[in-house]
Amino acid sequence: MKRKLLSLVLAFAMTAGLLTVGASAAEPTYGDTVGHWAEGSIDRWSGHGIIQGNNGKFQPNGQLTCAQFAAILARLLKLPAAENAGFADNNTQDWFFAAINRCAATGILNGNGDGTVTPNTPIARKRAMVILGCVLGIEPIENPDLTKYADAAQVVSNNLLSQLVSVE
Repeated sequence: MKRKLLSLVLAFAMTAGLLTVGASAAEPTYGDTVGHWAEGSIDRWSGHGIIQGNNGKFQPNGQLTCAQFAAILARLLKLPAAENAGFADNNTQDWFFAAINRCAATGILNGNGDGTVTPNTPIARKRAMVILGCVLGIEPIENPDLTKYADAAQVVSNNLLSQLVSVE
């Protein structure tokens, strides 16, 4: 009798666990990502706490700002707390204050060379990829064939890549 009761309780618990997973999976994380090509990735990264939307929105087609990129990297890399890096446009009341300082302390984000970091300015894709490549230790490919990319003419040569990292 105990075995039968235990089996029923276990079966019920497993079924209830499946139902809650199914219910949460049907609920979209953000109202503006439903049907977007990146919806699954956005939900997955958001579930891990790496990315966050704002007020139930994600703006999947919006431009990524320097502050947002710094916040993603700080969460992804689990960067430790850091002191104020001293950027004039990174204030203690800003939501991104800690992320900018954490990235600056590790050398990921060096600012513009004039004491600013322009956190609310969109970050150029090439700069974001150079930073990400440096963080991950990926060496640039010498003379890559970029002819299949529409914006190939906008890509800087490898000898200029280090400048993108040293002066943000």
